[in-house]
Amino acid sequence: MIVGITGGLGLVGKALRGKLTTPLVLLTRREPADIKSNEKLVIGNFADKKVADEFVKNLDVLIHAATGVGPRSEFEERYISDDFVGTIELARSFFSVNPKGHFIYLSTAGGLYDLEDPGVKTEVTEVHPKVLYGAIKLLVEDTLSNLKLSDGKISILRASALYGDSLRENQTVGLIDKLLKSTIENTPVPIFDKMESARDYLHVEDLVSAILSLVSKPSMLSYEIYNVGTGIETSIVEVIKLINSISESQVKVEFLPTPNKRTSLIVNSEKIKAYSGWESTISLREGVIKMYQELKTRNL
Repeated sequence: MIVGITGGLGLVGKALRGKLTTPLVLLTRREPADIKSNEKLVIGNFADKKVADEFVKNLDVLIHAATGVGPRSEFEERYISDDFVGTIELARSFFSVNPKGHFIYLSTAGGLYDLEDPGVKTEVTEVHPKVLYGAIKLLVEDTLSNLKLSDGKISILRASALYGDSLRENQTVGLIDKLLKSTIENTPVPIFDKMESARDYLHVEDLVSAILSLVSKPSMLSYEIYNVGTGIETSIVEVIKLINSISESQVKVEFLPTPNKRTSLIVNSEKIKAYSGWESTISLREGVIKMYQELKTRNL
């Protein structure tokens, strides 16, 4: 089995590369510092048809982790041409050469579900994308669901609040990442939300194990959506207390006035558990300790 990964240098792609020993084809915009013996490299943009056609040639599974638009991105035309149109054309190119292939798309839970609704989110919960990031993910999901497939499979993974790598420079999103760095760099983190607001924090290695559970056992149906989370929500206050309890210095925060209501994200992952047996195994404390140790090592 040959697996292709877009965004091989990102948070999810990097973690996938550490777990997969099968032949891999990486599609990246730049060459990684290290190429493993089981990896082949394709340089370019997945939305470039010539690049995409070269990338998908011999793939059995394509894990589409690359994205241009982020949770706080303002509108740019390239997000439509690349993230939306480019993703759909990538899927079409993939299935044209491998009609029985498996296309795995990393969507989002936080960008799709209504965060002002405190209820637990299932795959059939009504979605309310309020930012560009979620709107484009939903466009991709809906369009992929209407692709005419013979024997191919499409799996959509809606991951909850992802964390797990504090070694990326110039990271602009990710509360845990920013709070941990504040203990090392002595810089305050602006808080734009209610301190009682809470998220279902998912370690990237748990997301990777969910992806791999579907690689080894693709759905019987041509199109499926799976929530991926821990089922446990943790408030901003609780995250700060946790980081303070494990760090050698205290978190620095700047509380900004906000008219927002308390927000909440907690997802039900029973569907993927029932199908593939996947469950999250990394507690928030364990994951944060690992990130903190990596940060300290980098800053020695």
